[in-house]
Order: sequence, then C-alpha cells, then structure tokens
Amino acid sequence: MPVRRIPKSYRNVTGIYASSKSIDSAMFESTLERDFITLLEFDSHVLEFEVQPVKIEWTDQNGKHRRYFPDVIFKRKTKQQGWKFKIMTEVEVRTVLQKNAKFLQPFIRRGADREGDMNLLDNKLRELKSSTLAQLLSELVQSDWDKAALLPTLWYLVGTRQMICDLESSPLNMNTPILRFGYG
Repeated sequence: MPVRRIPKSYRNVTGIYASSKSIDSAMFESTLERDFITLLEFDSHVLEFEVQPVKIEWTDQNGKHRRYFPDVIFKRKTKQQGWKFKIMTEVEVRTVLQKNAKFLQPFIRRGADREGDMNLLDNKLRELKSSTLAQLLSELVQSDWDKAALLPTLWYLVGTRQMICDLESSPLNMNTPILRFGYG
C-alpha cells in the first residue's frame, strides 16, 4: 500500500496505469513515471512492483529533517537479496525498448484473437526457419485484408515473446527479423 498518495494535478500528467504486476494501484505523476511503469510491466523478469511504497527519513548535515518517497520498488526473478537504489532518467527509460513495449502492450492485453491464427503463424515460421514479420505474413496469405487480420496475433506473439525479435536495437516494423521461437 502506498505511503504517499499521488494527488490530481493540473500541471503534470497523472493517472493510473492498468497493470497486472502492481501490488496496488499503479499511479503515476509524470509521463516519465508512466513510461517506466510500461517497462516494468513489459519486463518478464519483473515479478511485481509497488508505487510510492516507503518513506525514507533522515537528518541532513544542517540538522534539517528530510524525507524521500521512492517512486517505485520492484521485485525481480533473481537470487540476489537486498535493495538497490537507482535514479532513472529519460536516458534509461525512454529507449527503443520502451517505445516497442508501449506499442506491444495493447496487443498483449487484448490477447490472441484466434487460437488457429497462433498455430498458423507458428507452423509457417517453423517451416521457414527464419523470416521477417512481413515475409511470414506474405508466405501465409496474399491479400492485404488477410495480412491485416493476422497482425494483432503476430504482435501478440512478439509481445509475449513467443516469437523473439530484437526489441532493444531498433523500432519494430514489418522488416524486423524474427530471431527464434520463445519457447523452444
């Protein structure tokens, strides 16, 4: 439970991020915080996170009492114990990965449209062994309408890492290579 509630603001972007990993409401009070939460939500190594979870109090060298509320604490799948503190700036947050994660999140939330489409894409990719996203679709169907119908499922498979693409080096596009299957 947050120890500090984020107030509504007319000067900053505030809101609640629809999160499956947040312990409580994933509130944010800036676009940078929202974008960081996007990364946490997308990171398969992050188990859970909490916004404004603790208050740190101390006395500075002038005897003044101070307090600090970390924006987020998160738990990762790791054998390390203890806490690490890191200040995240635009440089660490607003990356190609964050932009790709933001693009893929709606497809992940929506889920695959039809199980048959997942199998169709999976089987064709296994047959081709290597492909770009565009090549995979072109090998399956000819019409632009049929390609468009398969796209949400394709993005879902990429977003859930059932089809592995490099999401950190360049923005996703139809010429992005599929590197491998995520489950085999």
